[in-house]
Amino acid sequence: MTFREIKRRLLRQPLHDRLAEPAWYLPTPTAEPVACTVRLHLRFDEIGQLASLQSGFADRQELTPRIVFLNSQVAPTKNGFVVTKDMGVYRVDNDLAPDDITTTAEVSTVSESRAAGFGWDPSQPWYGFTPPVL
Repeated sequence: MTFREIKRRLLRQPLHDRLAEPAWYLPTPTAEPVACTVRLHLRFDEIGQLASLQSGFADRQELTPRIVFLNSQVAPTKNGFVVTKDMGVYRVDNDLAPDDITTTAEVSTVSESRAAGFGWDPSQPWYGFTPPVL
């Protein structure tokens, strides 16, 4: 067994199984939703040259939400949507290259008014979709 196989079986898959939450993935607002599990990551990335301690300027950080998908469930594409039970809806801005069994996508939050424009109900859990069954 190779190191990659050991890492996949003993680390990556259990990590996703333990920390992922159910969600719906839609490649377009009118597409049939696909049940999947995702890990939502909110992290701060330093931007530009302001990160240097000797620049004399304050550091600036920007919130870059990302969602990690399991490749065996869905292949996220730009402008696809992720609907969660209680964390809102996210639009895929940039799907990064697959990394072994997962793909990470940079996402942005979809406003409730825009979601309502798609015919989804922001006042309901899952925006009116039935809960996903995996």
